[in-house]
Amino acid sequence: MTAVAAMRAGIPGGAPRRRRIALPQPTPHAARSLVAIVALSSLLGAVASPPSARSQPAPPASTTATAPDRTPLAVVDGRTFFVDEVEGALAFRIHQLELDIHALLVAEAERRIDAIVLAEAARAADLPVEALLARAEGEGGAVTEDEIDAYLTRHPADPATDPARARERVAHYLSERQRLDRRVAFLQRLRAEAGARVLLAAPTPPRTRFDPGDAPARGPADAPVVLVHFASMGSRHGARSAEKLTRLEQAHAGRIRRIHVQLLSPHDELGLHAARLAFVARSKGRFWPFHDAVYAALLADAAAVTPARLDGIAREVGLSSADIRDAAHDSRWLAEVKADIDRANAAGIPREPGLFVNGLFASGLAPYEELEAIVARELERVAAAAAAPR
Repeated sequence: MTAVAAMRAGIPGGAPRRRRIALPQPTPHAARSLVAIVALSSLLGAVASPPSARSQPAPPASTTATAPDRTPLAVVDGRTFFVDEVEGALAFRIHQLELDIHALLVAEAERRIDAIVLAEAARAADLPVEALLARAEGEGGAVTEDEIDAYLTRHPADPATDPARARERVAHYLSERQRLDRRVAFLQRLRAEAGARVLLAAPTPPRTRFDPGDAPARGPADAPVVLVHFASMGSRHGARSAEKLTRLEQAHAGRIRRIHVQLLSPHDELGLHAARLAFVARSKGRFWPFHDAVYAALLADAAAVTPARLDGIAREVGLSSADIRDAAHDSRWLAEVKADIDRANAAGIPREPGLFVNGLFASGLAPYEELEAIVARELERVAAAAAAPR
């Protein structure tokens, strides 16, 4: 097990003492069970895990009687927690589950639509459904030699493979793909003729109330747009994402606040080394120079960025040899890194690099133009809200 994997698993460290949680009885508001289940899972995890050095105190739970318009989530020591007290921080994770449910419902709707339109078309053609599909899939010529040549030009075969065998495999693949394409086109035509369409709208992306704690930040505290970057400082993907954020900062000077949260994959040993140095640099007021220099080095030549090179960058931005030794050996910096990873995981960030733009999730791998459009919309939204009469 790598050091990063062990850290993410919580090793070393003893298991914390669990407290007994009493669940309230179901109420008429149980229709929001999905939200309640996800929120409860987070609450149980929070109770079972010791608070990190950077965790913020949770808002006090209500001690009043259950309000008729609020969904009770749990009771502990006589205090009631309500769903609305925790769902904001879980908004993105809940949204991911809602997207899964939406995809399941749409798939089932399409399955039923296809069954109905196929049955009607088969009845009209006086054919079994299987025969109707076979006829539709068979309408078309055989794969040509030119098509095989074009495919092999784009996807050359292994030199060790017999050329005749390679062409045979390509011909079979192209034939199957064309058969499936004809089937899909046939079903789409039947759906269109029947006026079939899925009416269920996709869930609206939520805004997550993410508390960055004392994570490194630059830009005005009252900036209309807050960018939270979840990324590894040992990753070229993270570096490319950071470069886009720097362009956004430059394009909207004074209107963006940028926050960095460390997020490492299980085997990202270089990222762990960089993160520990970054926390030491932050303690010395040198986080952003270190951050920018590391990402610049990754963009220039990622293969040349080694732990030794990271140590060299730390020296270049003002850290001493003692600071660098401290980063490598003091367990408090490892605890800081783990707290960042836990914070990102709790927010539902699936992998690095990820972003929150005023709480809206975006992939750090998205094109710059897409991120610029999101920021522009947020600036317009905030400006409109400020101008609206109160």
